[in-house]
Amino acid sequence: MEANKDPTRYGDVVTDMYEALEAVAKIVTSRDTDLAGNREKFASELRLPDQYTRMLKEYIDFGCKYRHSPGMAQPREYPSEQDTEAFMYMTGLFVRRAIQPK
Repeated sequence: MEANKDPTRYGDVVTDMYEALEAVAKIVTSRDTDLAGNREKFASELRLPDQYTRMLKEYIDFGCKYRHSPGMAQPREYPSEQDTEAFMYMTGLFVRRAIQPK
């Protein structure tokens, strides 16, 4: 809701969603590794089909774009409202897969 008033907050939403999924991945895999480093093990534990594993990779790439500072020479970019909402839904899909009974 704050992002509707201040679009720079959309990046914070993406970061929060990314970190939430990262925490879920640590629980599922029993590994204290960041999401990018835990991707293959997480996908394996969730028994993701190849297509979803590729989606997870793209999810991670997208999230890292906003999660990490671009450096001093580049201006910070912020995701759009639509991209932020889609990222939230994708987070929910991966979390749902993680909590489904095997």
